[in-house]
Amino acid sequence: MGVRKILARMRQGGDGEHQIVLNRLVIACIVQIYLLGIYLYGAITLGRLCGLSAICGTFLLGAIAIAVALLLWPRPSQARRILQLGWDLGFLSLGMHQGRIDGIPLYPIYLWVILGYGFRFGLTYIAAAAVLGASGFVLAVHDLPVWRDTGYLFAGLVIGLLIIPLYSASLIRFLSDTRRRAEEASRAKTLFLASVSHELRTPLNAVIGMGRLLGESALDTEQRDMVRTIRAAGTSLLGMIEDLLDFSRIEDGRMPVRARPFALLSVLNEVRRIVGVAAHDKRLQICIHVTARTPSWLVGDDRHVRDILLNLAGNAVKFTERGHVVIAVDGAALPGGGVGLRFEVSDSGIGIPEAAQQRVFETFTQADDSVIDRFGGTGLGLAICRRLVDLMGGEMGLRSLEGQGSTFWFTIRLQEAAPASVPPASASPPLASPASASPTSAPAAWPGLVLLTRNA
Repeated sequence: MGVRKILARMRQGGDGEHQIVLNRLVIACIVQIYLLGIYLYGAITLGRLCGLSAICGTFLLGAIAIAVALLLWPRPSQARRILQLGWDLGFLSLGMHQGRIDGIPLYPIYLWVILGYGFRFGLTYIAAAAVLGASGFVLAVHDLPVWRDTGYLFAGLVIGLLIIPLYSASLIRFLSDTRRRAEEASRAKTLFLASVSHELRTPLNAVIGMGRLLGESALDTEQRDMVRTIRAAGTSLLGMIEDLLDFSRIEDGRMPVRARPFALLSVLNEVRRIVGVAAHDKRLQICIHVTARTPSWLVGDDRHVRDILLNLAGNAVKFTERGHVVIAVDGAALPGGGVGLRFEVSDSGIGIPEAAQQRVFETFTQADDSVIDRFGGTGLGLAICRRLVDLMGGEMGLRSLEGQGSTFWFTIRLQEAAPASVPPASASPPLASPASASPTSAPAAWPGLVLLTRNA
């Protein structure tokens, strides 16, 4: 398991506990380096170095054990938090006591621990940490001459361990209230978007349906062009409304990931068929690349995969005036089980300036204002795609050169399915008929590719 996957698993609790775990490991290493430094400087003997290093080493072993526990059970645990709080302040006080005057530099760690627990876990923890920290500090140093001779300094440090967390608690309360109000406003906005979008969708579907029926009646050329314009405008508006609905579901946490068996080629064929209508009007070529090692039957949320590919392929067609759009898929078995899939959607369109490549994944954002004027859109599609990929535990990015086209990619991890488990409705028709499909040499970046090309 790589470092990034370990960190991602530790973050699954979502409460910031992994940050405390990592800070604990870093602090233990820094303290050990400090002890070695004062020994080399001649401030402590070898015997004291060994004794203090034993305390620090024990603390480090405990920190590693807590990190392993968080890795194995990443869900929030109040018992684990309490154990960590006692472990941190207990060993810190022990180190202060045994270090004597050489332990004075450890004092700021008290505030680090107290404030860290408070800002991550709330007011109860900052109060408990402040009381435990102040008590531990008093017990650790009250009998040391250096503190008895400087009573005012000692009292000031103890008061600081209580007053600073008390003031911080008021800030935490203010930040919590502000965050709660912001979340309520966001939920109200999301509910409004969902309600309005749903109410608009019903009459709009009626307009599109009537336009389709009108187009099948006896019309002259000018009237038929008008009907096509009505249907195109209605379909475009319906797509924007669907984006708003998807965005509101994701924002509200109501976009589940449902795993079920499906045929990969069936999903690709559906995407090609839908975007092929617009591609045909622009005389663009739609190509599908699938590597020979990619499994044909998978277990995962095929609806999310289809929606992401539809959005990316639809954008590719929209921003390409001539040339082609390529949908490429590569999959390989992973050591820990499952299949790692990489999807790429490439086009020969207008491309994206380097300065705008990160902005395109933000909500209600296009590469520049002229894109909205020329092509329309809500600026939500790519933001929704990235969030869907995140929901499935994957990553998403892009490569682009302005004026030369773009490639959007995403990676996800799915399971391989047995062919018999795939429902008949998901059975995959051929990607292209013999008349329209022709094998072509694969690009070097996709070794062993089976390429089917369809002229839309």
